[in-house]
Amino acid sequence: MTLESDCRHCEENMKLLHTADWHLGKKLEGRDRLEEQKQVMRELCELAERHDVDLVLAAGDIFDVYTPGAAAEELFYDSVLALSAGGRRAVVVVAGNHDDPQRLCAARDLAKRHNIFISGGCRDLFELPERNFAVRAVEAAPGALVFEKDGERAAVALLPYPSDDRSFAVAEKELSYDEKVQRWLNTELFGPESLNLALGHLFLAGSKAESGQREIEAGGAKAVSAGTFSACHYAALGHIHRRQHAKNAYYPGSIMPYHFDEDNDKGVYLLEGGKNGIEAQTFLPLTAYRPLVRLSAESVEQAHALLAENAGSYAELTLKLPRPLTFAENKALRQSYPDLITLRLVTESSEAGGVFTSRKKLTPRELFEAFYEQRYSHPPEGELTEEFLRLLEEESL
Repeated sequence: MTLESDCRHCEENMKLLHTADWHLGKKLEGRDRLEEQKQVMRELCELAERHDVDLVLAAGDIFDVYTPGAAAEELFYDSVLALSAGGRRAVVVVAGNHDDPQRLCAARDLAKRHNIFISGGCRDLFELPERNFAVRAVEAAPGALVFEKDGERAAVALLPYPSDDRSFAVAEKELSYDEKVQRWLNTELFGPESLNLALGHLFLAGSKAESGQREIEAGGAKAVSAGTFSACHYAALGHIHRRQHAKNAYYPGSIMPYHFDEDNDKGVYLLEGGKNGIEAQTFLPLTAYRPLVRLSAESVEQAHALLAENAGSYAELTLKLPRPLTFAENKALRQSYPDLITLRLVTESSEAGGVFTSRKKLTPRELFEAFYEQRYSHPPEGELTEEFLRLLEEESL
C-alpha cells in the first residue's frame, strides 16, 4: 500500500501529526528568525486543530543549540501547550542531537499534567498522568508508552538521539551502532491490537542530508538501517531536513528552511491508523516562513533584477564579473536589498588564484591595498580603503 495518500476521516482510527527539526532559536548568518518561527509554530498548531489530531509526535532537534535563549525556550513551552490544547491531544517529544536532554526535560513533570511527554534519554520511564484525558497514556515501560482513545491504542517506542556518551552502555561497545539502536528500541508494548510506532532522532542509511547540516554522520558509521523498524507500522523520524522516506521510516523534514541548499518544501505528516497500520497519510505544507533562494547573475543589472523578483525571500547571490564590484555597486546592492544575506563575487582573477606572501610589517592600509590588488589585479578605490579603515577603527574601540 502506498502511504502517501489523502487522509480520509475514519472514526475508529487515531489521527497523528508527525513533525521534526524545529531548531527554535536558529539564526541565518546572524539574522534572527524567531518571529518567523513563532508564525510557523502557530501554523503547526492550527493544522493540529483543523485536522482534529489526537497525538502529536515531535522527533527531536527542538532547539538549535544546547543552551537556547529564553525566547526560544518560551516559544517551545507555548507551542507544546498550544498543541496539547488543554490536554485534548497528547504530545510526545524526543531529544535530538542539538538538544540538551536535561534542559529539554526540565519541565517534564509539569508537562505531564498537560498530556505532554518529553524524553531525553533512551529507556526513560514515565509515570502515567492521574488526569483522565480523552487521549491518555495507559501503559508505560522503559522507553515506551501506550496511548488510548475510545478503545483504539497507539504504542510508541521512544528513541531520543542515541550516542555513546548519552545512552549506550560500555558493555555494548563491541556492537555496531545499528545493533545498539535495535537493542535500545523497546517494542515490548507493541501488540496486534495497537498501532505500533517508533519516534526517534536518527540518521537512516541512504538518507540525503543538506550540506549545511552540521553533525550529520558521514560514511554510515552512525547510520541505522530501515530494517531496524521492521516491528513498527510507522517510524516517525527526525534529523534530516529534507522530506524523504525508506520503507516505513519517514522524515517530514524541518519546519522551515535553515540553509540555502535546502528546498522550500516544508511541512508535517498527517496520519490515520489503527491496529491494521497506517491507513492514510498526507503531507501538510507549512508556509509561514520566508523562503531561501540561491541566485546567480553575470552583471550588476541582472543581480538587481533577480533580487527584485525575489523580494521577500532571503537571498544568496553569486555574481560573476570580469572585474571586482566597485564600492558604490556593492553599497547599492546591500542598501536596496536588505535581505541579501550572502554576496559571493567571482571574478576572472579570483578563479585564477594566486600566491600570497608574508606582509607582516605593512600598515593596515598597506595590507588591505596589497590584499585587494592581489585578489583583483588592481588597487582598490580610495573610498573603499577609507571605509575599511573606518570599520577597522570601530572594531578596535
